[in-house]
Amino acid sequence: MPTQFFVPGPALVATGTGASGSMEFLGFTRGRTRFRSTMLKKPVIADYAGLEMPADMLRTGIMAHITMQLVRFDPAVLNRVQAQIAGAVTGQIQAGEIGTLLLAENSTFRVMVRSPYVSKPIFSSQRAGVRLLWAFLDESFEAELTTEEQVWNLTFTGLTNISPLTLAGTCWDSDMSGFPPTG
Repeated sequence: MPTQFFVPGPALVATGTGASGSMEFLGFTRGRTRFRSTMLKKPVIADYAGLEMPADMLRTGIMAHITMQLVRFDPAVLNRVQAQIAGAVTGQIQAGEIGTLLLAENSTFRVMVRSPYVSKPIFSSQRAGVRLLWAFLDESFEAELTTEEQVWNLTFTGLTNISPLTLAGTCWDSDMSGFPPTG
């Protein structure tokens, strides 16, 4: 009988917000870090199907979301993530930022979430982690402003970068190479 072991522990998070997009360690999560991949689609309407019932569905891309509670983190890296547009300033909108096309204007960054337990034989069947190749921090994030433990609830959204030459693209994968040191 198949058995899956589960240990609710931290996930390690890194972002490509360093110099020239280099990966830097953001911090640790607690509890469950959720990953969701969504196929984007549009209905195709045809005469014989009527105006209300689609004759087919058109696949238009993939989006992915990672939701987490960040509890131990590097404040400088978190500030760069919260600026939301690469090179921006947290909490401010600079001249020319409104209307930014995130992919076309290179305003996304990579996000890597790694499971620290995958190296143990009993957890070796688990996914090593998830890497969003073109991500941004969702427009809202929340934190508790308190003298107690700081918890940041973050959601990263990953886009699919479609090549105009090949009409193919990637949104996410499980490549954990290049994950920075956690110290």
